[in-house]
Amino acid sequence: MPMSTPFKRLISALLAAGLLLHPSLGVAQTSKPLPRLGDDTSLSYAQEQLIGQGVVMQLMRSPQLETDAFLQDHVMGMWKRLREGAVKQGLLSIEQEKFFTWDVFLLRDQELNAFALPGGYMGLNLGLMATVDNESELAAVMAHELSHVTQRHIARMFTKNERDMPLVLGAILLGVLIAGQSSQGAQALITGGQAAGVASQLSFSRDMEREADRLGLMVHSAAGYEAKGFVGMFRQLSLASRLYDSQSYPYLRSHPLTTAREADIMARVQQMDSAPEPLQSLNFAMVRARSQVLLLPTGELDRIIQLNEAIKAGMPAAQLAASAYAKAFALLRKGQPDAALAAWQTLDALVPLPDQARTWVQSLKAEILLDQRKPSLALEALGKGPLTRAQRLLKARAQLVSADAGLLRNAIEDLEFLSALDPRDAAVWELVAQAWQSEGHPLRALRAQAEAHHARYDDRGALDRLRAALDLGDRLRKQGQLKTEDWQDLEIIQARWRSISERLQALLKSRS
Repeated sequence: MPMSTPFKRLISALLAAGLLLHPSLGVAQTSKPLPRLGDDTSLSYAQEQLIGQGVVMQLMRSPQLETDAFLQDHVMGMWKRLREGAVKQGLLSIEQEKFFTWDVFLLRDQELNAFALPGGYMGLNLGLMATVDNESELAAVMAHELSHVTQRHIARMFTKNERDMPLVLGAILLGVLIAGQSSQGAQALITGGQAAGVASQLSFSRDMEREADRLGLMVHSAAGYEAKGFVGMFRQLSLASRLYDSQSYPYLRSHPLTTAREADIMARVQQMDSAPEPLQSLNFAMVRARSQVLLLPTGELDRIIQLNEAIKAGMPAAQLAASAYAKAFALLRKGQPDAALAAWQTLDALVPLPDQARTWVQSLKAEILLDQRKPSLALEALGKGPLTRAQRLLKARAQLVSADAGLLRNAIEDLEFLSALDPRDAAVWELVAQAWQSEGHPLRALRAQAEAHHARYDDRGALDRLRAALDLGDRLRKQGQLKTEDWQDLEIIQARWRSISERLQALLKSRS
């Protein structure tokens, strides 16, 4: 679609410099009525999604990106639940739900940080997930960020300040590390006589933060979370504000925590009828424990193992289970599956059979057994009932390393079903590629590799794999070795080549 010169400059700045947008941007003062979606912005939903995609392309290159399927499943379930809450409150339009890409990305970073991007993308630091006391507190942060998205804060700020938008974006970066580098390049944009303009934007964002709190609380409650989780979130941030310098703590710098904001949200929660305390679930205890272990490099895992050595009588059940899970998972990450399985026995005894957390318990056992090169026992540990996406990926991994041809065929069928459900699931496509390579179908394996690159916003990598597939097909044709099914595969590969090429060209054109 036609794009203005300022919009092209913005896309060029994002993609060329790898700048990370910050969600805390322009919205009306909280004393005024809520704006209708799309008011005060010249950006279409498609253009807004393109901005977010440009940032995500840089984010996907970060070595801090965490792709753990079990944590991804959990936060994506929360994200979906909160979006449904926003729909109930009339804050998320059908058009926005349709045009935006509602992905959540995890980063291995110790800081309590989260960020939303244009187009419905969201990032969460594992440090935040490992620190909050319960799921309701994590949902409060996510609901707050979702409100930035539904109110189109970045798009509206862009319309207000088209000429200086790249500068404003650089000034309010969250500080998330991109491609292993700090945001020094972005911080450089704030210098050079622009301090006044930047200060005014940050001051205005304080008003928007209060509105995001208010809307976030509505969404949070509509999604079925305990409202006091919002109070707990502020308690966590208040503690962090005392422990960290405000100039080096991204979330408090970009989401200014004021006594007025805290008092306002506490008053609103108190007005709610009999608001219960947030649940301390065993299920979320597993989420916290897994996040804590994944935050540490393998060389530092002894610290968390020693910390969880002693299971103390009288500790809350959730804390006991989390301690046992963290120890077993840390031993697995250290490459000690036998010790991990022994520690798992303690965990198994702490989580009752009817509890939802049994999914985490049985999945960890399957991970350990697979690491012990016992795929049949790993499959047995997963069971035959309905499986989550993460469990199905684990099941496919076990089937792929087994010597059973029937299990390999089952893995392919299951993975292709998952890829049809979500064509942008890179983890699924990587296993599809491995499966087809094992089956002796190199063309299909290359196509699956290409889809994995495409799912991670690496279109150049996708085109490289598709070109390799076309070259291989040409060689096989000349040698008279093309099978009947290969012709159909090549047609699909050629179609994907055209589609991804056109998409990449359009994106590059938007930068010119």
